[in-house]
Amino acid sequence: MKKYLAAALLACSINVFGQGEIYLNEGFEHDGSMPEGWSQIYLGNIYEKPDDLTWEAREGGGKPAGSNVTKPEHAHSGEYNARLYYLAVEHMHSMYLASPIIDFSNAHKPLLTFWYSQYKDRASATDSSEIDNFEISLYYRILESADTTWQKIRDYQSPTDDDEPWKCDSVWLPEIMTGKKKIQVAFLGKTKTLGHGCCLDDIKIEETQITNKYVGNITATHPTTDIIPTSTDDNAILKLRVQILGNSGVFNLNSLTTVVTQLKQK
Repeated sequence: MKKYLAAALLACSINVFGQGEIYLNEGFEHDGSMPEGWSQIYLGNIYEKPDDLTWEAREGGGKPAGSNVTKPEHAHSGEYNARLYYLAVEHMHSMYLASPIIDFSNAHKPLLTFWYSQYKDRASATDSSEIDNFEISLYYRILESADTTWQKIRDYQSPTDDDEPWKCDSVWLPEIMTGKKKIQVAFLGKTKTLGHGCCLDDIKIEETQITNKYVGNITATHPTTDIIPTSTDDNAILKLRVQILGNSGVFNLNSLTTVVTQLKQK
């Protein structure tokens, strides 16, 4: 009995997009719940974590004692933002808000953009030295490396105000993160005795390097293990997976030639 693997013709076209691959895009619009995949990690020190110290999905910032408004009053966009609000009466506390695990194995020049807000609390201050605000720091870690500790990228210490309730920052992520399959970014919120908390919204990581589309890999698998009757047609005996990488241009796969093999059964 003879079986033949027929040559196949495959045609595909990939649309051109003006932007690169989106690795992360979070606006915290989940009906008041925090998004799946995000985690909170208390930066442990000699103090225990307070039960109500947590990042939450809320509209705007906190409302400290002596103040009748939340600042900012609203999310940067939509109805919700992430907020850490806990007035540290005796001790300062810090809590990471960590992203889901992100695959950067094909990343070249990823750009992180996000919006943040951290108002001072002027209403509760008795003198200028007490005017204070929560702070945010940006971190990353590589989970597949020997050192999985958080590495600081940047601090954000300056407060926001009514002239600019939300501030935007864009950060080129460190080159050491590219090519890795398991990375995370995190925002470390630091509580103070005064302030309206720290808020985050519209967090996005996207590829910015322009790379023409190309074939990254072709894999062949057998979609079935069933016995194929002799002299039958249109049997799915081979499945091809073509991986297209890059983010610019149109890639046309006009033909694909397979090697014809002949199997003889004795």
